[in-house]
Amino acid sequence: MGRITIRPMISEDIDAIVLHEEIVFKNTLGKKLLNRELNDNQFAEYYVMLNNGDLIGYIGLWCIFDNGQITNFYIHPDFQGRGYGKQLLEFALKIFKAKVYVITLEVRKSNMKAQELYKKYGFYVGGTRKNYYENSEDALLMVCDIEGENNDNTSNWI
Repeated sequence: MGRITIRPMISEDIDAIVLHEEIVFKNTLGKKLLNRELNDNQFAEYYVMLNNGDLIGYIGLWCIFDNGQITNFYIHPDFQGRGYGKQLLEFALKIFKAKVYVITLEVRKSNMKAQELYKKYGFYVGGTRKNYYENSEDALLMVCDIEGENNDNTSNWI
């Protein structure tokens, strides 16, 4: 394990993120959309995870009034299975806990590994988005209700 840091995403991170998204998701949000999210979307917050200074993952958050959404989240496959995804998700949940009452995200119906991670943090399946992804795969809409410091859904959070 290297030295792990998490910091706000900057424009210079976008090229690496686009390359990684192609590997992880088989498609990408693209440079233009990521730039717009980073520089023009007042509701968006993006963070990158670095291992010894090398970008290994990122997470996108939207905080709109009292609702939060995880827009995108990955750990590079070379670094999966080592707890980095858990660490980055916990970082995001701390941010959300101070700002929102409910968090949503979409996850591929076939991505059992991600679904299990989200369930550990109080997310539950709230619905299905049919043909959501580029390959017509359905997305599960996962939801986590946050009601305050004593909410049972947040008891696993750091």
